[in-house]
Amino acid sequence: MTPTVRPSSPRSWQASISDVATLTGTAPQEDGSTPAGGTITFTAYGPHADTDTCTTVAYTSVVDVSGDGPYVSSAGTGGTFIPTLPGIYNWIAVYSGDPPNTLPVSGECGDDNEFSIVQQLTPLVSTEQTWRPQDEATITVASGGGALDGTVDFELFDNNGCTGTALYDEFGVAIDVAGGGLSATAATNNTEFDVSTSTQVWWKVTYNSNNLGHTNAFSVCVEDTSLVIDNSTPPAP
Repeated sequence: MTPTVRPSSPRSWQASISDVATLTGTAPQEDGSTPAGGTITFTAYGPHADTDTCTTVAYTSVVDVSGDGPYVSSAGTGGTFIPTLPGIYNWIAVYSGDPPNTLPVSGECGDDNEFSIVQQLTPLVSTEQTWRPQDEATITVASGGGALDGTVDFELFDNNGCTGTALYDEFGVAIDVAGGGLSATAATNNTEFDVSTSTQVWWKVTYNSNNLGHTNAFSVCVEDTSLVIDNSTPPAP
């Protein structure tokens, strides 16, 4: 009796691919108690550009047979097959037979349903730029009132009057005194407020003196920044 091997290897875009061969028409042993044995060897060739080329071996798996039924390549010695290159992989399944009762049989390169397509997907890249406004203040004073001693408040607004609720604020920033105590600097450390759309913003800076020999001071609301931000989605490749 000559068995037949019916292949079934659908197209695949998954991480792993496999082949299934359904064995029918096998003969039992002479005493009729044990199904035919032998093996099915699955071989995947590729990657190729068509469905009827079988020159480059990419994977081999041997599965033990026990009578008629479906057998899958991943259950054999080759285990799971995860291709590393895109393209078409063509399968051939060969049944060894189980002499003397069952004859061997082999599929052919290019048989129907005996190919798997591994597709290489192209990711899309989208970006979004953001800006974190920062400011620095320099405080100077004439001699005669002692050294500078105080803190600085920074407030960021969306209008040139610096009115309403600030977009961002940083209060009580310590000053770095230099120049014999008559000059000092302070800077923001904005780590939380981002600007991601085109806009114009204004800073208001206030110096709070702890030295009674100096008054408090503030900057006029004219320090502005105009940001032109284009976060358009790039076209697909």
